[in-house]
Amino acid sequence: MGFKRFALLIISRTVLVVLSLLLLSYLIITPGFHAASLLMLIVVITLFGELIRFVKKTNAELARFFDAARYKDFSQRFALGELGTGFGELGKTFDDILHNLQSERTAQEEELRHLKAIVEHVPVPLISLHSDQRISIWNNAARRLFGSNNVTKLSDLQQFSHDFPEQLQQLAIGSSKLVDIHIDGMAHRLSIYSTQIISHHSNETLLSMQDIQSELDSAQLDAW
Repeated sequence: MGFKRFALLIISRTVLVVLSLLLLSYLIITPGFHAASLLMLIVVITLFGELIRFVKKTNAELARFFDAARYKDFSQRFALGELGTGFGELGKTFDDILHNLQSERTAQEEELRHLKAIVEHVPVPLISLHSDQRISIWNNAARRLFGSNNVTKLSDLQQFSHDFPEQLQQLAIGSSKLVDIHIDGMAHRLSIYSTQIISHHSNETLLSMQDIQSELDSAQLDAW
C-alpha cells in the first residue's frame, strides 16, 4: 500500500510538471502574457525542484533500506513522516519488511539451535569428512569416543589404526562396515555407516560410528 501511494505521488508530480511546462509554452507563444509567463516560469522551476528533492530523498532512504537488509541491520527505523506526504507510509513499509526479515531469521536460528541440540544428544558418534580432508565432530558421543585425542583432519585417525583413514575413504556412500581400532589402549569395534550431504557450498560425507564392542563383550560373557 505504501509503495502504491508513493508511486502515485511520483506520477502526479511528474504530470503536474509536464502540464506546467505545456502551459508555460502556451503563455510564451501567446502575445500579452509576459507577466503570466514569468510567474508560470517560477512555478515550473519550483515544481521541478520539488520533484528532484522528492526523488533524492527517496533514493537516499532506499539506499539506507537496502544497506540495512544487506547487512542484516534490523535496528534501522524509517520514521519518514516528517519528510513530506507519502514518506510516512513508505517508511512504515520499510519497517514492516525489516521486521518480517528479522522474524524469519530468528525463526531459522531457533530451528538451527533445536537441530543442533538434537544432534548433540544422539547416542551414536557422528563425524563429517570434507573434501579437503578436514573432520568435523558433531556431537558429544563422538567427542567421548575420541577422548582427549586431537582429531581435526583425516590423518589424525592413524593414531587409532594405521589403515583407519584409508578404510573410511574407501567406504562407499550408503554402505557400512566394521572397523577395529584402539583408543587410549582400549579396543573398539565400530559399525560405520556412510551417507553424503551436498549443499550449495560444500560436499561432505557423514559417518555414524556406533561402538558395538560392549555388545560383543556381553555376548562373549554370555557364551562363557
